Amino acid sequence: MNKILFPLALGLTFTLTLASCDDISPDDRYIEVEAIEPQRAVLLEEFTGQLCVNCPLGHETIEKLKEQYGEALVAVSIHAGGSAFSIGEDEIAGVVGLRLDEGETYASNAGAQSYPSGRVNREYSIANYDTWGTDIREALQQTSTVELEASATADGDDITIEVKALSSSSYTGNLQVWVVEDGIVAMQLQPDSSVDLTYVHNNVFRGSVNGTNGEAVSITSGIYLTKTYEITKKDNWNIDNLSIVVFLYSTAGVENVVQVAVENEVTNQ
Repeated sequence: MNKILFPLALGLTFTLTLASCDDISPDDRYIEVEAIEPQRAVLLEEFTGQLCVNCPLGHETIEKLKEQYGEALVAVSIHAGGSAFSIGEDEIAGVVGLRLDEGETYASNAGAQSYPSGRVNREYSIANYDTWGTDIREALQQTSTVELEASATADGDDITIEVKALSSSSYTGNLQVWVVEDGIVAMQLQPDSSVDLTYVHNNVFRGSVNGTNGEAVSITSGIYLTKTYEITKKDNWNIDNLSIVVFLYSTAGVENVVQVAVENEVTNQ
């Protein structure tokens, strides 16, 4: 692991952002609970940043929760706030930034004021990572009236996304399609205030396919809603590490969510 000491040139920036990071005791990060049978998938939007000392603890919490709940938990790490670097930011040479303007909008809409923080299914209040497990466990035991399917295939730089939704009753809300990437190597401030230049970021929000708020849809009971999207891979995406997150939401929260890997036709030949 490549770590360096806290850089003096960044000291002021880091000092300002440290105050926005929540300090949770290691003993309170994750509590093992009795297993449940998930009734649906749930979405966790994690608001995080590279200059946040406790953000790696949020990432660690997500990995433990995903080990417990598998595909029933869809987590997306959205870099935002003063502790995040923009993509292409050149204030510090060599820094790979993960912040997007869309991410700032989501963080603002969620009411994120400290990092890391997150919300489950857009139904629960924004919360520190020590309570995500409780909210996720409760949300997993709710049922959904909508079945959601998706697939994504890459042919060169062109990615085709297909979405199908079927509801047992009429549903009106928004359909949102996101691109997410794992395995991004980029700088991350650590809990001991050192900087890890080889930190591996997973579940990173890379952009929306169909607008910041998605698109309004109406689903008639018993009739499939189908959507197809065509996008082009961006230069800083690794197509083999991409996945697509699709969810339906309304003012009542997220009705259902699914995450699928992008199948690379070139790799599979």
